[in-house]
Amino acid sequence: MYEIWLVMNIVWEIALGIWPLLLAAALLWAVLMIVALRRPGASWGRGMWHALAAGVAVAVLAFF
Repeated sequence: MYEIWLVMNIVWEIALGIWPLLLAAALLWAVLMIVALRRPGASWGRGMWHALAAGVAVAVLAFF
């Protein structure tokens, strides 16, 4: 449990130093999500399975 807490503290301290970049990235992501949701012809169902498969593959590779 201590190692998890230590990693969380290290990530927090790094984030404190670059918070303007993180805020800009979060705002950019939010704008892109709004634009994508407002597109009339977006087909979320088709892309979901490809994204899910890619996510599972990356998680398995990261585990090993």
